[in-house]
Amino acid sequence: MAQSLPKPSQPIVSQFISYATKPDPSNTDVRFLVAKSQNVIINDSEKVGNRQGFTLQSIAGTTGNPVLGSFEWSDSSGDNWPLRAHDAVLEFFINGNWETLMDSLTSVSLIFDAYWDDTEKIDRLIWCDGSVNDYDWSGATAKLSSITATTVTLQGTNTFGQQRFLTTASPRAIRIKDDNGVWRRTVYTDGESTTTLTGLSDLTAFPFSGGNLIVQEVITRTNVISATYLIDFLQVIDNQLWVGSRTNNAMYFSKNTSVTDFSFSSPRVPGEGGKLTLDGPGRGIGVLKGDVILFAGTDFVYKSVFNQLQVGSTLAETIKVVMIKTTSRQSAIHHNLICNIGNGLVWIGADNVMYELIDATLAYNPDLRMVSDPIKPDFIATDFTGGHMMFDKTRIYISAPKSSLDYIYEFRLNDKAQREWFWQPPQTFPVQRWAIISGVIHGHSSATNETYKLFDGYNDNGKAIHSVALLARWNGGIRDMLKGCDEMFNEGQISANTTLMVSYAFDKDGGENETFVKQIKGTNEDILYTSSQDPTLGNIPDGDISLSGDVVATNTIPRFRIIHEVNVEEFFDYGTLFETNDIDYQWQILATGSNSRVTENKVTAIKN
Repeated sequence: MAQSLPKPSQPIVSQFISYATKPDPSNTDVRFLVAKSQNVIINDSEKVGNRQGFTLQSIAGTTGNPVLGSFEWSDSSGDNWPLRAHDAVLEFFINGNWETLMDSLTSVSLIFDAYWDDTEKIDRLIWCDGSVNDYDWSGATAKLSSITATTVTLQGTNTFGQQRFLTTASPRAIRIKDDNGVWRRTVYTDGESTTTLTGLSDLTAFPFSGGNLIVQEVITRTNVISATYLIDFLQVIDNQLWVGSRTNNAMYFSKNTSVTDFSFSSPRVPGEGGKLTLDGPGRGIGVLKGDVILFAGTDFVYKSVFNQLQVGSTLAETIKVVMIKTTSRQSAIHHNLICNIGNGLVWIGADNVMYELIDATLAYNPDLRMVSDPIKPDFIATDFTGGHMMFDKTRIYISAPKSSLDYIYEFRLNDKAQREWFWQPPQTFPVQRWAIISGVIHGHSSATNETYKLFDGYNDNGKAIHSVALLARWNGGIRDMLKGCDEMFNEGQISANTTLMVSYAFDKDGGENETFVKQIKGTNEDILYTSSQDPTLGNIPDGDISLSGDVVATNTIPRFRIIHEVNVEEFFDYGTLFETNDIDYQWQILATGSNSRVTENKVTAIKN
């Protein structure tokens, strides 16, 4: 009785689950995308399709310099303030426009956070710029009603104090934008409890017609630590301001009642300031389950340890750091590349590896994971200088502007409601820094003073998107036997204006490669059918609305099924590549595969 030939596994791939480049493509699960893939997204339905593009959020850029600093501040009054810094100016977004908050800056690589001012009973924004100073803004804005030589009256019934204008700082100042668009500065001495400030210097020489924007002037504090300590990064933790320097091994933290007072007693009392000296210059600060995590040099990661004890009648508190067991070059590159996700802390190390610290309770045996390992070749080749990391909804966004790449690390919920993390293929958004504006992911440009709304439309601000999805090579689990096929099947969705190029590359017995290039046209009515169902959540048969609330794909474009004829008599494995490079194309692949079967042909050419 003749022995039957084995059957290859999974001739049809009907879900796509991740992107990976570390394993050889022929050793990778065929549901994975591999190297060369770019600008495609695996959506919640486990389809893969070309990503959406980006649109200009406001006015076009006028310079050739990137946005190097940014922050989105949701203040205690319920206002949301996107901020961005570039070309010696710091701007805030209000009424659909970017307005200047500060100018003549010597550095725009700013790091922000917010703290609570118990005297003013508001939170305040604080930031540093790599100098010996820090900066403070109350977030106060109003519109001008009238102005005299010594008074300014605002529109509406709220008082200046209710609009967050400061009542105790000295000196206190405001800026008013005149009718020519020029900001005019004046101090004030009283009137915060009313709608009219008093004690102003005379601005009546300038044109003000009413409705002009009034803003609290930023407070600059000099020599915060000393005349030589450069503050490169900061973070507010339990209302204590922590500051670090990339040129100094010391890190300092303030009292929890004052961001300007870093002093402490001996013995130190809970809530006072403090100083910690590490084994290398500072690189960043994070927080994990109540522990302050400190990064220094290229090699060192620490956690803070606060211990309270009774000294006579005084409750004292000691502070020290414990080194977390890591290996060489595992410290964070920069404060901007540290991010919290749920119960974990992630960062990009000096070795170009993305780490996740789950638990630092046992510092000598921490729960530390190398989450970028599946795409290790990509990360090793990437320059993360000037990069930024942000978590939003289900995704961590990582920019690498020097390499013109962006990475997305995302989770989906499995059937046990547990998070399963996976990598999306690289993206080529021109992003220096990420931002959440009006609840939507945006990007600040790496090339000019522009901000973009991301995943909006299907072109990159009017330009084509080069989208490539390359699947892992299929061998049916039988590497040493020849297969044959004559048909390739694809199912998905495609818009009428789209021509999707499909390449099938077969590795043959003699080591040669045979490639077939085919097309899937959105105008080919023979392969199309449409759904009459209403595309709303609960009625979408393919579930393309993200659980995070983002629309990551569309069911309004027609479905297709197509079989391409290829007629390959013998091959070891093959790879499938989908590609477009045009404006406003839309496509998704739901399933792909072949009618491959093991042949009776014997391997000959490679026998030696």
